[in-house]
Amino acid sequence: MLGTIVIAGGSGFIGSYVASYFHQKGYKIVILTRYPHRLNHSNYTWVYWNSQTSDNWKGFLEDSVAVINLTGKSINCIYHRFNKKKIIDSRTHSTDLLCRVINELSRPPKMFIQISAVGIYGDTRVSCNETAAVGYDFLASVCEQWEASFLKIHLPNTKKTILRLGLPFAPTAGYLPPLIKLNKYFLGFSLGKPAPSISWIHIDDLMQVFEFILLNSLEGVYNVASPNAITQKQLTDTLSKLLKRPILPSLPNWTVKILCYTQGVDPTLVLSSSNAYPQNLLDAGFIFQYDQVELALQNILEIGW
Repeated sequence: MLGTIVIAGGSGFIGSYVASYFHQKGYKIVILTRYPHRLNHSNYTWVYWNSQTSDNWKGFLEDSVAVINLTGKSINCIYHRFNKKKIIDSRTHSTDLLCRVINELSRPPKMFIQISAVGIYGDTRVSCNETAAVGYDFLASVCEQWEASFLKIHLPNTKKTILRLGLPFAPTAGYLPPLIKLNKYFLGFSLGKPAPSISWIHIDDLMQVFEFILLNSLEGVYNVASPNAITQKQLTDTLSKLLKRPILPSLPNWTVKILCYTQGVDPTLVLSSSNAYPQNLLDAGFIFQYDQVELALQNILEIGW
């Protein structure tokens, strides 16, 4: 056993991949979740937490290899006042609690890896490395507050790392499977005019980034996205090509907004652009296995479709 990795919010899409990946590598996996009774995976230790108290999970952090914090209400919703508050509070409160608990431990984790997002740069097509300015929209504000809650408490014996994630592409969950289904049924319209840009990453590369950060004990802030951002039209056109479907025109913004609201998703989530460049990862020597979107999509289609 290589040691313990504690994953807060580890029962979701990314958490399930992280848990499986590091378990296969030989780590003991402890998952902090609000719903341990709903989950049954004998390879992991499931522990209840509500991101407000630490009574029953604090001890699991002692002498652990790393804590990875993935906690937060889904942003796939309408951004009215109640949801905005829940999105922010679910991230900042849990992050603040983890920092305070780690600071109290006699044998704290060696690393604390905090998730953020490339949305911190706002709605922009301009290439942004880790030194770029914070954006002005709601999701940029969420990321800024999220990272501030992580950085405000100094942890002298724990290395701290922020990973600003691009959109993960995976065969079984997340953004990509619905698009693949639509394309297979000849409904592969691209969304928005002009087509928004997308910072993305293959799920295998994402897992290798986690491992790369951990094995090299890297601190600081890292954009975690392919060095080659794409547009939404490039994504759907490439899917159409690989699935041997006709390339369809783009839906105008007003149509996309109606579709988003009918699905309970804020249109800004679909129509905003991101273009993050992983300067710090590349400088550290990380090599992307899937840096071109066609190669990534081809692999995902071969795995799950």
